Amino acid sequence: MSTLAEKPLADETKLDNGSIESQPVVQVYEHDDKERRLEEGGNFLDRIGLKFNAEIRGVERVPEDKRVDRNWTSPLTMFLSPNMSIAALSTGMLGPTFYDLDFRTCILVIVFWSIIGAMPVGFFATFGAKFGLRQQILSRYFAGNVMGRIFALFNVISCCGWNAVNILPSVQMLASIGPLPPWAGCLILVVITCFVALLGYKAIHLYERYSWIPNLAIYLVIIARLSMSKNFTWGTMVGGKQQAGNVLSFIGVVFGFTAGWSPSSADYFVYMPADTPSWKIFTCMVVGLSTPCIFTLILGAACAMGTLTDPTWKAAFDDNSVGGLVNMILNVNNLHGFGKFCMVLLGLSSIANNLPGSYSLALAVQAIWSPLARFPRLGWCLIGNFVSLGLAIPAYYVFSETMSNFLSIIGYNVAIYLGISLAEHFIYRRGFQGYDITNYNDRGSIPVGYAGISGFLFGVASTVLSMNQTWYQSVIARKFGSGGGDISFELNIVFSFVGYNLTMLPSRLRHYLRHETVLLVVAALSLVLLLLQLAEYDDSSITDAFRKASFSLGPDKLINGVGSGAYIEQEVSPLHRSILLPAGWKFDKSSLRRHLQNSASRNWRIVQPKKPLQRSPNKSRSRFVPHEPFTLFHSAENLPKDQCEHRLNDTIDNLEVNSRETLPGNFTHILQVLVEEHDEYKDPYYQEISPLFMKSTRIALDKELVSAFWYRLSGSSVWLKDHNVHLLVSRFLYSEHKKRNDPKASFVLVQVFDKDWKELRDVQLVFPTNNLDHPDAPGFDADGQRFHSYRFPRLMPIPFFNDYGTSGTKYLGPEDPRVVMIKNPKGYEEPLIVFNAEHHKMVKDKNGKEEDNKFRSMFISRLFQLQKGKGGVETNVRPLTDSMYFTRTDEMGIKGSKRARKAKNWTPMISDIDREKNGGYDTSVLFTTQLKNLAVIKCDLFDKPGECEEVYKRDGDLGEMRGGTPLLSVNSVFRENGVAIDQMLPPGREIFVGFARAHLSNCGCGSSFYRPNLMVLTKDEVTTTVDDEKVTKFFYKISHISGFLSLHVPIDPWHIDKPYAKCQGVNALIPNGVSDWQMEPLDIVNGQWAVKDKMSIAFSVSDFSVDRVEVKGILQALLTVADKSLFLSPPGINQDELEAFLPRLNSEGNLDEAVPGYSNTNVECAVQSGKGFCKKFGQSESVIEDEHRHEDTSIYKAIYDSKVKEYDEAFKDAENEKGPFY
Repeated sequence: MSTLAEKPLADETKLDNGSIESQPVVQVYEHDDKERRLEEGGNFLDRIGLKFNAEIRGVERVPEDKRVDRNWTSPLTMFLSPNMSIAALSTGMLGPTFYDLDFRTCILVIVFWSIIGAMPVGFFATFGAKFGLRQQILSRYFAGNVMGRIFALFNVISCCGWNAVNILPSVQMLASIGPLPPWAGCLILVVITCFVALLGYKAIHLYERYSWIPNLAIYLVIIARLSMSKNFTWGTMVGGKQQAGNVLSFIGVVFGFTAGWSPSSADYFVYMPADTPSWKIFTCMVVGLSTPCIFTLILGAACAMGTLTDPTWKAAFDDNSVGGLVNMILNVNNLHGFGKFCMVLLGLSSIANNLPGSYSLALAVQAIWSPLARFPRLGWCLIGNFVSLGLAIPAYYVFSETMSNFLSIIGYNVAIYLGISLAEHFIYRRGFQGYDITNYNDRGSIPVGYAGISGFLFGVASTVLSMNQTWYQSVIARKFGSGGGDISFELNIVFSFVGYNLTMLPSRLRHYLRHETVLLVVAALSLVLLLLQLAEYDDSSITDAFRKASFSLGPDKLINGVGSGAYIEQEVSPLHRSILLPAGWKFDKSSLRRHLQNSASRNWRIVQPKKPLQRSPNKSRSRFVPHEPFTLFHSAENLPKDQCEHRLNDTIDNLEVNSRETLPGNFTHILQVLVEEHDEYKDPYYQEISPLFMKSTRIALDKELVSAFWYRLSGSSVWLKDHNVHLLVSRFLYSEHKKRNDPKASFVLVQVFDKDWKELRDVQLVFPTNNLDHPDAPGFDADGQRFHSYRFPRLMPIPFFNDYGTSGTKYLGPEDPRVVMIKNPKGYEEPLIVFNAEHHKMVKDKNGKEEDNKFRSMFISRLFQLQKGKGGVETNVRPLTDSMYFTRTDEMGIKGSKRARKAKNWTPMISDIDREKNGGYDTSVLFTTQLKNLAVIKCDLFDKPGECEEVYKRDGDLGEMRGGTPLLSVNSVFRENGVAIDQMLPPGREIFVGFARAHLSNCGCGSSFYRPNLMVLTKDEVTTTVDDEKVTKFFYKISHISGFLSLHVPIDPWHIDKPYAKCQGVNALIPNGVSDWQMEPLDIVNGQWAVKDKMSIAFSVSDFSVDRVEVKGILQALLTVADKSLFLSPPGINQDELEAFLPRLNSEGNLDEAVPGYSNTNVECAVQSGKGFCKKFGQSESVIEDEHRHEDTSIYKAIYDSKVKEYDEAFKDAENEKGPFY
């Protein structure tokens, strides 16, 4: 057996007293003197502690005669309570909610890796009883003097951070049942934890031995309530790279949760006799740690599975994480006061989880540096707990990311520590007999430990290569898909083990190789690996992830307009301040410069893509999660609506959705560009509209208050393939009264984004336009085509009735624009917008007298074409506007019908069949004008622009289901992807897909409630012979329509100064556009069509934002609907089922009544389902609102009100001054 002097560490390099502190960690006293000091108390804090019978021993070794804990169950019960806490429950919830795993996968990961994670804790626990030394003193024996101290520092950080993270779910729990602010909840839990931790070893063991009992009772209640709710689902086990990455990441979390006790494990058993059998300690520890972990983590995963089936549970979890979900389980519908009592007890469970960390962090501080050891354990315990308090409060607002990231990082540290320790213990010390702990305080007897440093650096290098966090995704992690996968802790153990052993070369080789050289080589290798990793990494995604991780809509941000996208900052695009030309055209640069000579872009660089990019890149910015199952109501049977939930529905459970992305729109920049174009370049359109808002806007810009007057909503986008950019069209409204539902005027705002959805904040877009044959018409000629350009972002020059601010008229200008791409006869694509607007017409009354009448009508506008004058949108036109050029705009009217006083919510559809019949370009646009009692019109684009004819109509009222997004032709999607349409659809059939939205009033949440409904509209062409004449008719029907979809979008409140009152006012998630729909090659699996597809949807929340979200699986769901009424079956499969759903004409040439689907039943079913969704959502939100009813947001409102007061004073002063402000 070797002694410490002979073999303190397998690395025999000795400490150079001149290179590191020469004094020992703790001055060596004789045994009796040292114990006498501990018994009497060497300082003020220790003496106070002794009065309360507290443990005052720090890192000093516990002598054999003081080891009185002979209870062999101590290792069994030490971690029962910590792992039955709310933190364990919330960790289990990460599997389904954060990593998108099904329940079976969660069980496998939790069971297997909880046992594996408990093993290193049990291994290190045996050292406490064997030597009576604290874990971080033992670290010096494993890793050397320097690395041992570094590990001690890491353990301090881990304990403080872990304690902070543990507090969070408890605070959320307590906040869910009463008006308790986060800081107060954190303070209460820290104070109680600190008090018990100060008492020390005996008190901690006593508390942990019994405090798990009430937790178990509450968990049994939760199991019963979960079973009663019927919300549990097993989920669907799926494969693929991303799923493998998610499993690996969750493994890291579970391992980090259980193995995270390793760097402190020995601390809790130093008072056990040295002769306690190691196997007994190890076995009890593994059983006592893994059993409660398995039980509680699996229960947490089971609770989280309910968020996939119940939108109210998901909303509660999104709003208040684990606290909100447990509140829904225990308190909604029954239990009342008992449920809240359970939640209070469960909220206090984090005390048990934080006690070990609070105790160990003080000991770890003393192990870092000898002067720190002179300060008593009690003092460090106090300081450490209040550091945890300071960390917990800000972490509260980004809980899921904080929990997942911190558990993974703990796992990295533990894995490196474990790899080094196993190598030293089993290879070089060959078991416990290789340690001499008599001189544990003699720093001169413990070497520096270059091998420990080497092993650590190798471990860090492996972390850089393989970690996957919100703020950083490594090369290896990205191999598992867009969401990544984390295999760091597996590689950490291997790399640190290998790095340690590489440095511990046989003495024969070490005779020729200095350790300094090895260390330098290892350090250089680690640095090279790091640089290689960062060199190929997209740093913008790092900054975007930081922004996303830190973004939460608290009351202060809502009140200041953050959710609108007005404050989102992105890095400057390479195309910033450039002139962007369309691909495929030849331009004379001198002509282009002359065209721009009086503009801000006259000297900007010219950029032209090499070739058109037909589709936007198929790149997602965030991981996808399963969407909760929803009901799709079909029309395959003519049944009454009492059969909605029985025979007229199909459950769709295969959709996946990623997170809401608010698209940036810096209002200050947009308006600064507007003012510059108005003042310096005399933009005619801005000159015409400026009386409506310019005075107010100049002052608002100066006072940084533009978000109080300007609002952006109703956004949708198209891809400009020739420019390789996204064109985003939205409604930009001005309200002089600072109310978005009370606008003075609305405008069409257009922004340009690159292929990665980064805004081009200042770009001149050149585009082909129409030739007006006017000598003063703007634009220039190139390559046989007329071109024009605009500087973006821009308010498009749409003509509208303008009172120039001289009356109290409101709601001026275009509203609710929707954009689609059309192909014109010249062969290129151009954007077309559809909107409604108030305008004036001279109408004859019943006596034949003409009078000025106001109408709200529908218009189409070709954004890249021009017209001279307003074209009849108002009666009293100023002479100035007759010579102005506006965007080409046409009012739409239905031939043979009287002009309606109010027309809104027409849904555009571009027919692929019509386009092919017309030689590949569009001559018309289809519109649905109402969905209940379906009505469809066709409007001309070129011969008689805006003139429409009715092509299908059922009699009846408008109903509550309204238009939402434009409908995309599935035929067109197939054609663009090379799919044979005749293989998929019967002749004459065209399928359109998009999103409608029902408008429900007083349904249980707010005055008005809106959500998207997935909608499928089919068009069938039928030809027959009647009386020897060929008759062709077109039949349209809403073949499928869903209940409400949440799209996993968190809803912002209508009243921004009441952030938790989401059911006051309007509660709205309104779909505006389908920006893109991409599909991978079609396949046949088990006799059914199979495809991977992704749709990008634009929407607005509470008329306050412009957002987008991506959904996977819509086409796949429609290809496999149970009623089989949409598509042909794959070749070789019987097609008879589809025949029954195709329209047939009777002998009179009318629709055969036996053909199902031409009714309103499924639309009525969708509305009925929506009312149930609304009521349930309102119930869950009322619980959340009650939780925060007493929360004071007046401080944030006061800051906002002070800005408004400054504005009002400045505006009043401006009113008294002379001179133009516009």
